[in-house]
Amino acid sequence: MEQTSSGKNFTITSQEEVKGTEPPSFRRWLVLATGFFVMFLATGFAFNLAVLIPELFSSYGKSKAETALVQSITAGMLNIGGTPCGKSVSKYGARVTGIAGSLLVTIGLVCSFFSTRIPHLVVTLGIISGFGFSAVFVSSLTSVGEYFEDKSKLMALAFITFGSGCGGILVPFILDMLINEYGWKGSLLLMGGLMTHMICFFAVCKPIMIGISTTQDSENETSSHRPFVNSLKSLVTNAVYIIHVIRVCFTIPAINSSKIFIIDYLNTNGFKSTSC
Repeated sequence: MEQTSSGKNFTITSQEEVKGTEPPSFRRWLVLATGFFVMFLATGFAFNLAVLIPELFSSYGKSKAETALVQSITAGMLNIGGTPCGKSVSKYGARVTGIAGSLLVTIGLVCSFFSTRIPHLVVTLGIISGFGFSAVFVSSLTSVGEYFEDKSKLMALAFITFGSGCGGILVPFILDMLINEYGWKGSLLLMGGLMTHMICFFAVCKPIMIGISTTQDSENETSSHRPFVNSLKSLVTNAVYIIHVIRVCFTIPAINSSKIFIIDYLNTNGFKSTSC
């Protein structure tokens, strides 16, 4: 405890007192490897549910728009859930949030095995599993960021992003193989069992907390109790972030419109998906 000339008391916690010791190097590489596999499974599955769309369409006979809701809501929840999941990570830690998210993903996939209609899948696979994917996504990035610093952190985050790309390439083939062997419901059940392994991945991500606790005047205390609101204010006033959001809003519709145009052009010229 130290006292300044202004009479304010500051309790400074050193890095050694908070951490105890530096994390061993093997744990860092273990956290990095688990982050790679989490991104491989989570984003690889969430963004490749299009493999299931033909099976759902033939099973339930609903319109293409209603059937596509399953994939759309799953991917949407992965992105929308970033805000509450980030708040959970800051309050409970990346390991607890990641384990909880892994359980949600597993529960949603297992419950999808018993689905009888599209709205059931929208709730189980879209909302429950989608929110779980968001939790494991944010927790994985946070865990890796805690164990690496400076340039090594950039390389580590780039490496687990590479895992996301690998999942996007390989998971569709895995899903297709499972569907051919066990049907689409059986594939979801098996994927649910595979996603359970993410609980073990996050179990090794021991949280690291480095900080300085202070006792300040009431104005600063009130501000410290509202970190989430302050973060939102900083985002709204950040010109670079606003430009990025506007760019995304214009870019994604343009890309999707181009895809629709290409698909429609191929269909009008006799190209059918059944001929592939």
